[in-house]
Amino acid sequence: MREKINILGVNIDNVTLDEAGMITKELVENSNKSCKVIVAPNTEFIMMAQKDKEFLNILNSAELATPDSVGVILGGKKQKKPFKERIPGQAYFRKVLEVGEKEGWTFYLLGGKDDVPMLAKENVEKQFPKIKIVGYHEGYFENDSEEDVINQINSLKPNVLFVAMGAPLQEKWINKHKDELQVDVAAGQGGTFDYEAGRIKRAPKVFQKLGIEWFWRLIRQPSRIIRMMALPVFWLKITFTRSIPRDTDNKWFFEMRWGILEKLEFFIEKEEYVGIRIDKALSELNTDISRATVQRLIEEGRVQVNGKTIKASYKLQSGDKIDVEIDEPKEVNIVAQDIPLDIVYEDKDILVINKQKGLVVHPGNGNPDGTLVNAILNYCKDSLSGIGGEIRPGIVHRIDKDTSGLLIVAKNDKSHVNLSEQIKNHEVKKTYIALVRGNTKENQATIDMPIARSTKDRTKMAVSKNGKNAVTHFKVLERFNGYTLLEVNIETGRTHQIRVHLAQIGYPIVGDSVYSNGKNPFGVEGQMLHSYKLKFKHPISGKDMELEAPLPKYFIEVLDHIRP
Repeated sequence: MREKINILGVNIDNVTLDEAGMITKELVENSNKSCKVIVAPNTEFIMMAQKDKEFLNILNSAELATPDSVGVILGGKKQKKPFKERIPGQAYFRKVLEVGEKEGWTFYLLGGKDDVPMLAKENVEKQFPKIKIVGYHEGYFENDSEEDVINQINSLKPNVLFVAMGAPLQEKWINKHKDELQVDVAAGQGGTFDYEAGRIKRAPKVFQKLGIEWFWRLIRQPSRIIRMMALPVFWLKITFTRSIPRDTDNKWFFEMRWGILEKLEFFIEKEEYVGIRIDKALSELNTDISRATVQRLIEEGRVQVNGKTIKASYKLQSGDKIDVEIDEPKEVNIVAQDIPLDIVYEDKDILVINKQKGLVVHPGNGNPDGTLVNAILNYCKDSLSGIGGEIRPGIVHRIDKDTSGLLIVAKNDKSHVNLSEQIKNHEVKKTYIALVRGNTKENQATIDMPIARSTKDRTKMAVSKNGKNAVTHFKVLERFNGYTLLEVNIETGRTHQIRVHLAQIGYPIVGDSVYSNGKNPFGVEGQMLHSYKLKFKHPISGKDMELEAPLPKYFIEVLDHIRP
């Protein structure tokens, strides 16, 4: 597996130019026209991705991400994880042309203004006499011409498609159309075509060797000063925000240090948010922020619309610009701990664990260590996704402390993004076994009741008409004297959903001290609820996965005790 270095949430491959060329060769040979995406993150990309989650996900799901800027190289050094070398976009472009000329690949150039792609093609063909550039098109076409451009590319079926529209437009264009493009590899190229066409001259070699090509470009194009304002902000974030895995006395841990506030910015362009309360809209636009947190930030004057403070009841209008100021997390260390794991399935992309009862999933108040995350860090070392944040690396979903059973862990960000999308789209099927008090009237039924934070006890959830949609299906597996064994499937994944729903209809889970009195003649502490089956698609291969975990020993013993 290639080493990736995380720079402010963007995972970048630690490869040399030659290695990038060989990886591209492997992608072309194995792609079969499935459009593998290649990106070249620089400081501007990374700063854009701080505010643009779509762009961040595109960068982190790419097949190859090469380090393209001095800022990125220095960012790696700052984190004590140096990159092997910087790979400028034009250098990668030429390396791929060099490899492609030897291998007999075909190329298509999409991007640049007017005659730029044509001139770039002519100059490239002079330098690489055997190169096969089968087509080109300028990049400033109208939307109604887009289908014609795609049809032209697909009719030629090039091995490599270079797209030079500027970031993030080129990456978003490729991502939008990758499923219909019949190419092996597509790579964003920024201003490379302008260089190849002779419209812009590269800096003298002394500037290139010193890594200050940006300064030469600034001298030649003073207007770039506005774009380059991202560099000092990037450096401030790199300086004050660090996520560094390191080895101290053979103990792995993650360290987070924050010295500044995080500022978020949103523009209301979609009609679906027009007329919606700002507290509700913000909690949906950024799912990491709860509605209660948004309301607190509004009260503290840390949310502004069009430069003015507002009330939580403010209803959004088209064109509104929202600025949100959020406290960053305080420093926290997560120590890797040797806690036994029951691994049901593992490959290079995911890990599926049968979590034992009583084990908290990730650190929090009252549980600084001894959690599943501590155990996973010890087992996986640094091969985990970082999208979940350093407090819960690799964690895609969670189950309660006293619920046992299956849980998926992502080993890389591409897997994390895909699995999160499956969960969001209700494509991950979760099946539980629960022993409840009482005998249900129905043999199977659906509970469709919204769930929200309890207004009486903030540590609990409750059925509420103002809550979020929650749907639970159950069917009877076995009936006993005073108890029922249920198979439970959930469409949604609200906190404590199964426990709340079953208690609400009068059949609390045995041992649940939060949603019933917890008393039982079996001495069981904590709910008798087990996640026994997961069905999902493998995030990388797309293969259908169906995994099961047997009931824990204590659960079986209780069932044996109550059977006649």
